Amino acid sequence: MDFIVIFQNSHSNPSPRIFPIGNRRGKLSIFYFANSQNVSVTLNSVDNHYTIDNNVLMTNGLHQAGVEIHSNVPITLYGFLFVRSYSEGFFVLPTRYLSTDYIIPSFTVYSTSKSFCQSVFALSSVYSNTVIEINFKMKDGTISYNNIQYSNNQSLTLLLNKYTTFQIWHSSDLTGTRIIASKPIVVVSGNRCNYINSKGSCQPFTEMVFPTNQLDNVYVIPYLNYRLDNTVRVLAVNDTSVNVTNGNTPSRNVLKSRDFLDYFHTAISYVSSESDVMVHIYPHELLGTHGDAFMMTIPGINQYLYDYEFMVPTEFESFISITVPTDAVDGFVLDGNFVNLKNIFSISEEEHHFSSFSIPISSGSHHITHREKTRFGLWIYGNFTSYESYGYPAGMAFKT
Repeated sequence: MDFIVIFQNSHSNPSPRIFPIGNRRGKLSIFYFANSQNVSVTLNSVDNHYTIDNNVLMTNGLHQAGVEIHSNVPITLYGFLFVRSYSEGFFVLPTRYLSTDYIIPSFTVYSTSKSFCQSVFALSSVYSNTVIEINFKMKDGTISYNNIQYSNNQSLTLLLNKYTTFQIWHSSDLTGTRIIASKPIVVVSGNRCNYINSKGSCQPFTEMVFPTNQLDNVYVIPYLNYRLDNTVRVLAVNDTSVNVTNGNTPSRNVLKSRDFLDYFHTAISYVSSESDVMVHIYPHELLGTHGDAFMMTIPGINQYLYDYEFMVPTEFESFISITVPTDAVDGFVLDGNFVNLKNIFSISEEEHHFSSFSIPISSGSHHITHREKTRFGLWIYGNFTSYESYGYPAGMAFKT
């Protein structure tokens, strides 16, 4: 299995890490873009937290920054930026599922802190001689690259070689920016360090972006323990109608290509659309220094797996959240033990009946499955008693 891991610029000076997890011993080969150094590490099934060289960290422009990773056994991989009060993690897509068409998800840049809350994305090419066209979407202002100003709906064209990464940021939300490449690329996006309600500290928002051919049109947004104030953002690829059921209030919306809608989510909600859409959740800051806002990708219900090997970072109070068909809410087996449930939230819409719950989880590697061999969605997230948080999906089934 092969992966390309890049990290967009974030606040402070984080320690870049990778969390590989598999169910058997193996070897990882890590190739650094910056110095062509190859590092080999042995995988064990207990604790795979690897700190990598900070030469992978990006700034704006073109740089040799990132790693190419090869594993001789099947693994799930997460990227993580750790620095107390400003951490964030993301699920890494295997290289074979990277593609050529992306739409950028980010979030509204907090109005009083535009000097460090910028909307940002970074990308890198899988192959040399890759032509990349970036068609910007921005609410206001212009974005500058190589002394040229680009405004809304104008395009920047790049020619990228392998092991080269490009990054750009803006003081206005870049959500809906479209990237078309001649060959597959990897993309990460979010915000350098953002607020939603400013009750905590700013927090980096980072996720690896799913290409448009790996999206879905039916989503159940999970219940997140302690996180009852959330913004959910639904981003359209093509013109589409979008139905949202949130509590007992269904709504129907029409979105133009690359437009989005935001809604307030508390416990469980449901999104369906005619055409595929991209969905992210942004839990709001908690009062009393118990967790900042963060950004987390929501895979659709057709992207759920039957079981997951997953990794939980150390130094956090962490949880998992699960969405599952309501008739299968019982029967989860976590690390060989049946899961006891409380606080189950359910929703029914069209032919779909789903439930969601969230439970505490210890750091380290875990395995979860269902005794009825049911597909389910799984997310990992956490807080810390100071200003801190992270969140990412545990994995997904890919379209082939």
